[in-house]
Amino acid sequence: MLRAQAKPELDSALPMIEPPPLPIPPVTRNRSEKGMTVIELILAVVVIAMMAISVMPKGEGLSPISLDAASRKVKADIRYAQNLSTSTGVSHGFRIINSTSYEIYNTSTGAVVNSPINTTPMQEDLSTDFDGVTFTTTGDVIEFDEWGRSTGGLVLSFIMTTGSISKQITVDNDTGTIVIATL
Repeated sequence: MLRAQAKPELDSALPMIEPPPLPIPPVTRNRSEKGMTVIELILAVVVIAMMAISVMPKGEGLSPISLDAASRKVKADIRYAQNLSTSTGVSHGFRIINSTSYEIYNTSTGAVVNSPINTTPMQEDLSTDFDGVTFTTTGDVIEFDEWGRSTGGLVLSFIMTTGSISKQITVDNDTGTIVIATL
């Protein structure tokens, strides 16, 4: 039978050597280096945000901007009705439904046309995107013939308001020109 030989103890024969300690980097930073610390960056952002808040419009707030955007959208939709009339040879129109809503429709069928963007009916509600913007009258209609002229026989206009600010949208009968004027 074989006998297991005892292994010599290596741990006791060799002295334990410890590695030298690693140098600890200094906590302070050398000011000659370029750049910013995270704290300095956060403070700069906070100061800029406070300055931006202090220069925001007061009083009317964003109402003038909202009215301007709403009037440009209405002008574009009237222009779309006019372009549909000239491109299809079928009369189309713009009709104010109530103080915040309007639609683009086919005058021969009365059907609301679909939006070229999302193919849903073009019945627009200004209160969805433009809070506080309203039409001063309802039931106004602007229709265009196949030449892009309004069929009303005169200059057609209506007024949009928000707060104390108003804009008038006018459609010239002869030229079909659509103009937005601040009142």
